[in-house]
Amino acid sequence: MTSLRARALRRVMLPCLVGVAWATLPWVVRAQDADAGTPPSVEDAGAPEPPPDAGPPEPPPQAPEPPPQAPEPPPQAPEPPPQAPETDASDSPPPPDPPEPASEADPPEAPPTPDPEPPEPVEEPEASIDMSMFDEAEELGVTAVVPTRTPPPVAATSTLSIEPGLLRDVPRRSADELLTLAPGVLTANHAGEGHAPTLYLRGFDAGEGQDVELRVDGIPINEPSNAHGHGYADPRFVIPELVSGLNVAQGPFDPRQGDFAIAGTVDYRLGLARRGILLRGEYGSFDTRRLVLAWAPEDAEPGTFVGVELRDGQGFGPNRAHFGAAALGRLELEVERGLRVSLLGAAQSAQFDSAGVVRRDDIERGTFACGDVDPTFCVADPNQGGSASRYLLALGVDWSRPNERFTTRAWGGFRQLRVRENFTGQLLDPRGDGLDERYEVGTLGLQGAYRVRVPWDGRDHHVELGWFGRHDTGETVMQRIRRERGVPYASVFDAALHVTDIGGWLMGDVSPAEWLLVQAGLRVDAFQYSVTDRGLPVSDREGPRLPEASTDAFGIAFQPRGSVIVRLHESLTWTTSAGVGTRSSDAVALSEGESAPFARAVALESGLGLALAEARRYDVTARLGVFHTYVDRELVFDPNRGRNVAAGSSNRYGAFAYARVRFEEWLDAGASVAWTEANLAADAGWFDLTAGARLPYVPRVMGRVDLAARKGFRLEGEPFEVGAAAGVTWLGPRPLPNGAEGDGYAVIDASAHVGWRFVELGLLLRNLLDARYERASFSYVSSFDATRAPSMTPASHFAAGAPFSFFLTLTLHLTPVRWVRGDDEPEHER
Repeated sequence: MTSLRARALRRVMLPCLVGVAWATLPWVVRAQDADAGTPPSVEDAGAPEPPPDAGPPEPPPQAPEPPPQAPEPPPQAPEPPPQAPETDASDSPPPPDPPEPASEADPPEAPPTPDPEPPEPVEEPEASIDMSMFDEAEELGVTAVVPTRTPPPVAATSTLSIEPGLLRDVPRRSADELLTLAPGVLTANHAGEGHAPTLYLRGFDAGEGQDVELRVDGIPINEPSNAHGHGYADPRFVIPELVSGLNVAQGPFDPRQGDFAIAGTVDYRLGLARRGILLRGEYGSFDTRRLVLAWAPEDAEPGTFVGVELRDGQGFGPNRAHFGAAALGRLELEVERGLRVSLLGAAQSAQFDSAGVVRRDDIERGTFACGDVDPTFCVADPNQGGSASRYLLALGVDWSRPNERFTTRAWGGFRQLRVRENFTGQLLDPRGDGLDERYEVGTLGLQGAYRVRVPWDGRDHHVELGWFGRHDTGETVMQRIRRERGVPYASVFDAALHVTDIGGWLMGDVSPAEWLLVQAGLRVDAFQYSVTDRGLPVSDREGPRLPEASTDAFGIAFQPRGSVIVRLHESLTWTTSAGVGTRSSDAVALSEGESAPFARAVALESGLGLALAEARRYDVTARLGVFHTYVDRELVFDPNRGRNVAAGSSNRYGAFAYARVRFEEWLDAGASVAWTEANLAADAGWFDLTAGARLPYVPRVMGRVDLAARKGFRLEGEPFEVGAAAGVTWLGPRPLPNGAEGDGYAVIDASAHVGWRFVELGLLLRNLLDARYERASFSYVSSFDATRAPSMTPASHFAAGAPFSFFLTLTLHLTPVRWVRGDDEPEHER
């Protein structure tokens, strides 16, 4: 805090010491606050301009007086004129003289010559005066709604920077559930608490990350060639209390977006909103427990924090127990003005059981013995479940100057995942069709960017050069296991892999007029694969052979992207965007010497963005737009293989709407809805919008509404606060393979909170109306009943959603630094 105060004092006092006139100060302040304006504060503060303005600001009133006449005794001067030169000869008037004529002539108090120190303005303090132009949201090309000023342009209408705000009170108990804060994003999970969620976004059933790039503090966490699913991304190592916001970029319109960003990119921004110590305990239905301890030192930089989370529970039915622990910490240091260094560390360990999917007709016939449990919560194969662990360390450097910024980040980590699942029972092999999928990979990465601001013609323009490098090395394994005791009996693949992604981008923006901005850029990614499959047969048609073979492949993807932003009004913009996105190849599917066949998505979007705000009164953000996306290599779930496989090209078109209203810091409401038509065809062109059958698993309509309120007041002189929140999720019917259709559903969650000083009690209610719904729906051929002959007729399968549940929470907000200093307990603020 001391450095911040000193910095603020220098920025205000230095211009005064230099003699900058008061009339100039408001102009300088406005220049600092203007995000997109020309930075006069940078070029004028230390330039040679101050001497003429600051040198003799006060002599003009004295100039009219003739030099021979001393200002000391003007009425008596005529009598002894020879004495006048004596008074003028001295640089400062004698001590006894000023008090006498003080009432008549103030000029003597400020003679023209006593200010010989104008060179002071050349000091460096103003060098970082305009760092705000590179605020955190701009790293991804997104922006937040800032009260009292129009937000800078973004990469697309659907690009947003979202802070949870009061909507954090709507029950969301994990980092993946926070994704539903983003417009048009819904999650589903068919495999249990420790499993990554399935993502629905922009008409994509994106699996567990195959079409959505997920980042944490700017670090991509999608896992290429994961045995469980290419692009698998699990954000559950992130403690939700340590998420300060989300940067959401839908569609591939920003050159900074990388691999898997076909439907879009979501980046978790990290931080603890309230400084001090946070201690939270939860206990609720199904013997579920959760403990969180986090600390953000009050005198440290805002990006410094540490947190630990422990959780476990028995689940809402058989084979749904879960256990997990996570640690996340970040240290941020300001080495010197304009230079910051950060260190991020994360660790996670989890184990979970999974109920998987069941056939609807098996449930209706009572095939499984579930005792007193609701039949829809039964389990067909108890061998399902998994474990996960993760270790991550990242170092970041941020160097800023008035017109330029350099950022770089290096990271390394290790990831282990094991998933056991069974979708088809014993249809393919009487011993069982279960899959044991393992992924153990180490990752090294480096990324950075150099951005320059170019003031020209009264407006700002920018150029940015960025680079990215990532290397993953380890093994990915898939085996078939028996129904009894889960013993492996066959290898699907057992691959040692080395995957390298080296990319870069060049982008810039030009503003030909105050109401127009054009952004354009090109991203290039080069992928190199080296894979050794050790699970091949020991003989073939030509005789015995070694059970392994190596494959090398290489490919380059060019991805142009750009946007045109038209400012229709101070608070209203119209943005049209186009871009090409890429999903890399699954290494285990490549052939020797192959030019890696990337999936390419060509996307278009056009829409309106509204931002209205008045400080401390209201803040309104709204988006309305239409989009179209063509994918040349679509992935669709194959139950026999237990993962997504190539299925031809697809077209999606639709519309979206989003609005969020915050009022006087006590009311927060948000709503979003998305409509999509998606069709799958083997050889559809870019604009064959209705060619082919409907793409399976993609709902036509989905939406989310959140509402939260908190009001603070004093009760007998002590701070007291009450709050309530509710959220509604709805998903329309989903088309399934073989002409079937999955049911839609709507779920309501709610919460209530009471806070007194540093203690807060809460009640979380999930699925308030106890709706029976299908979290995931499928249609395919299977055989889970060993007493019946397999049928080749596709059947309906589903994974049940959780029933009504409640959780009690106790939260303590502690400020030990104040206790040590003996300060009074601070008021309860949120």
